[in-house]
Amino acid sequence: MKLFSTIIVLSFVFILTACAACTDPDIPGTLPPQPSQEKYTVKVRKVGNSQEWQALQVKTATVDKHNVRTSYFVQFDMTSAMEVMVTYGEKSIRKVNIRPTDKNIAYTQEGNSIYFNLDNPAYLSIEFNDDRFGNLQLFADKAAEEQVFPDTEGVMYLGPGEYGNSNDDIVWIPGNTTVYLDKDAILTYSLKIANVENVRVIGRGQIRQPKNHAIIVENSKHVEIDGITIVDPNGASILVGQTTDVTIRNLKSFSSIIWGDGINMRSSSDITIDNLYMRNSDDCIAIYASRQGSLGDSRNISVRNSVLWADNAHPINIGTHGDATRPGGDTIENLTFTNIDVLDHHELSPIYQGCFAVTCGDNNTVRKLLFEDFRVENIEEGKLFYFAVQQNTGEDNLVPGRTIEDVTIRNIFYNPEYPGRNKVGKSLVKGFDSERLTRDVTIENVIINGEKMVREDLEINEFVENLTVK
Repeated sequence: MKLFSTIIVLSFVFILTACAACTDPDIPGTLPPQPSQEKYTVKVRKVGNSQEWQALQVKTATVDKHNVRTSYFVQFDMTSAMEVMVTYGEKSIRKVNIRPTDKNIAYTQEGNSIYFNLDNPAYLSIEFNDDRFGNLQLFADKAAEEQVFPDTEGVMYLGPGEYGNSNDDIVWIPGNTTVYLDKDAILTYSLKIANVENVRVIGRGQIRQPKNHAIIVENSKHVEIDGITIVDPNGASILVGQTTDVTIRNLKSFSSIIWGDGINMRSSSDITIDNLYMRNSDDCIAIYASRQGSLGDSRNISVRNSVLWADNAHPINIGTHGDATRPGGDTIENLTFTNIDVLDHHELSPIYQGCFAVTCGDNNTVRKLLFEDFRVENIEEGKLFYFAVQQNTGEDNLVPGRTIEDVTIRNIFYNPEYPGRNKVGKSLVKGFDSERLTRDVTIENVIINGEKMVREDLEINEFVENLTVK
């Protein structure tokens, strides 16, 4: 305990010392050099205002573990409608896709520049000439109403500049603390929130290329993460274990490595996730029970109003891991996923396909799930959904899952934006055996290429009870 306290105090002093240098007006923070790029120029101004255009800094991230490439992003806050100009610097423009397509962003083109208006905040992928990997992500956030000031008790204020920690790759955050990242702040270490309450990580800055998971939340309560961007962590963007009452909103995340999950949750409850842009090379959203030191059930988790892009694995995966030795097994329940845009799903392994999937192993019970109002734009390889009680010895499942039950799938639309690049298998609903069933599944208004799904469109086995397709 003494060592734990010492680590926290030293980390606290480190951050405050670094922040003091960045917030003193006589000692401006030094921004790290950004990789030079001539691919995109982005400018914005208020609609109806003839003011001079404001140029945005174009930042980079790596994507797609199959063939790692550089992608690009810009971000800004908006208080009113904005006009956006994007100039493409590589080739002549023959085609432009602005996704999610349900945003219905109309543009005009002049030479190698396009112009469009944003009436409301949005997270967009702008793709020239069918380039989904070297694309430009545009993150327009609603301006934050809260103002955070340096030299405030309980605030770790990180102004413009790059922050590394020569003593440790992980900095522990004390309880009752707000960590604020200025839009030009870049952290190159991980933040750990463990055995504490009332911690916030907010702002518009980046956590960039930490050597571990970017934010680790363990055995804590009342945690909020809002507005930041996480780029290329060596692990998950956010790992949540044995924690209750978590809010994650306005998060942007990129990864390009195996195990590069977006938000990975285990043995945690009462979590609200809202307005994300997740582009990951493993599951964008993963929900498990017991796993790697976190013990117990997971329940009461909602994900809504988000854009998910899985260059590898699932946009959403549930139920793979639990405590197979616990009498009766673990339970994962009361999960809702609503108003979700899936920009891509690419997974080669048949037992881990599905834009949203329940891969129920380790004697888990997975129940009371709602998937509603999804718009799926591409499935490079995979399935629309996959629900199976199964055992995967490669994932160290000691036994199969126990059951999947009480699942509703409603208003799901699959309309491929790049149909020539889509390889889609039948959606699947399966139990494991006569004692490990999948049951009480309702599929309503699932539309694939304009056609409503019927029972014959599914792969089903004899261990499924009370399946309704309408």
